[in-house]
Amino acid sequence: KAEKLQQAVECKDELSYPLSVMNVETFLNLADGQISMSHQDHRDKYRVRFFDTYQAVQAFQRAGHQIIFVSYDRTACSGHRGLPEELYLAIRQAILEVIATTEWEAEQTYVWIDRISVHQDHALMQNLATDSLYMYAKCADLLLVV
Repeated sequence: KAEKLQQAVECKDELSYPLSVMNVETFLNLADGQISMSHQDHRDKYRVRFFDTYQAVQAFQRAGHQIIFVSYDRTACSGHRGLPEELYLAIRQAILEVIATTEWEAEQTYVWIDRISVHQDHALMQNLATDSLYMYAKCADLLLVV
């Protein structure tokens, strides 16, 4: 753990794995069958957007986009590839509250959620994404804990 903490402290504005986010409007309008889809399913349907560098994320944000980093109890997803419906509904409600209490527009706002933003079936990609969590959090305009 000490080594991971030291890596976070020494973070040099580099992503080990691309930041992958979904537009909030897309997330809010996922149909029943799409809620349980994994990252790779959403990727293959072009529902996620990728950023390879921190500088690309910053340019995206300077263009008026916001990123919400969603954190939740991972045990809620045990046995699921994607998001369980109850968790999706809780995240959805929290995002609606954020949109209602900020001046952010849903079409300009994106969300990072591990089950949607990180490959679920490829251990090396998961490890690279895990190594980038500090940067993903740094890229966020808002941390949303559900």
